[in-house]
Amino acid sequence: MGLKLKLWETQLLKVVLIRAIQAYRRGISPLFPPSCRFYPTCSEYALTAVERFGVMGGLQLAGARILRCNPFHPGGYDPVPELEKVSHETMGIMVLKPYQQIRIEDPHEPLVPIPLELFAVVVPHPYEQLGAPYGDKSPYWLRKTVCDRLLMAQKQLQTHHPGWKIQIFDAYRPIAVQEFMVEYSLIQLAQHQGLDPETLTKEQRQTLLEEVYQFWAAPSPDPATPPPHSTGAAVDVTLVDEMGTPIDMGSPIDEISPRSFPDYYAQGKTAQEQGYHKHRQLLDRIMEFAGFKRHPREWWHFSHGDQLWVWLKVLEGSWHQSEAIAHYGKAP
Repeated sequence: MGLKLKLWETQLLKVVLIRAIQAYRRGISPLFPPSCRFYPTCSEYALTAVERFGVMGGLQLAGARILRCNPFHPGGYDPVPELEKVSHETMGIMVLKPYQQIRIEDPHEPLVPIPLELFAVVVPHPYEQLGAPYGDKSPYWLRKTVCDRLLMAQKQLQTHHPGWKIQIFDAYRPIAVQEFMVEYSLIQLAQHQGLDPETLTKEQRQTLLEEVYQFWAAPSPDPATPPPHSTGAAVDVTLVDEMGTPIDMGSPIDEISPRSFPDYYAQGKTAQEQGYHKHRQLLDRIMEFAGFKRHPREWWHFSHGDQLWVWLKVLEGSWHQSEAIAHYGKAP
């Protein structure tokens, strides 16, 4: 029953969004001189994207198009992708996130092992325990510069909280592992909603994937759109105190819910909720000090030098659009 309501709500929102775009095109757009750099226009693009990919997928594609529509882009013909061009044969619909429009110039910096003896580590590794196919790769690798910055963040933490450590949950993630974990998360979400993962309809699977992709990057094999963890430039972390006790952040890593949003407890009404927010702020401060940027939807995810990192720097005004070039693509 819960999914039926969710699907009904999704379809209603899709209709409302389409009507709003149509109203803009008829009543507001004609009042201004043509200024879009692309054909079809951004409003036409948004309308087609929502009709073709639904609310979440359409809005992500439309948002990426709007980001491209700036004086530093030559413009031109830029149609909405066909469904099969943004899909994966086993994963269903895969929609580009806005940051994946960022160009990559990878210097091929090597992956290096994180010196785990200096950090706290989740043991056994959660994804390896589930059977994720790492092969001869390690989840505790990072690009060398990113690893150095993680050490910098650890030093900053211990300056203010002696004995405390950053706890490493996950770092490097091959594409095959990303695909495994997206599918695993979809199965878990389906079961949580009382559905049989083996008998999902195409519409049910797409709706579930839209929710999963709010937190998990699509396992794209395209070198221009790598998942952040597959670059070796992203790391999932939390904190432990001097006794090795995990600091309570108010939700577990990888939870697919609004509690994962970094500022979910910003308006906390209890001392406990305010404590959660204070802990998340501390984690963000030490990682920001070392040059990392936090994922907008995940309190635990930080990166340096990948597409998401560059996109966040541009959004906050630290970088100009012309400087928007990511250092790290898919790790070698």
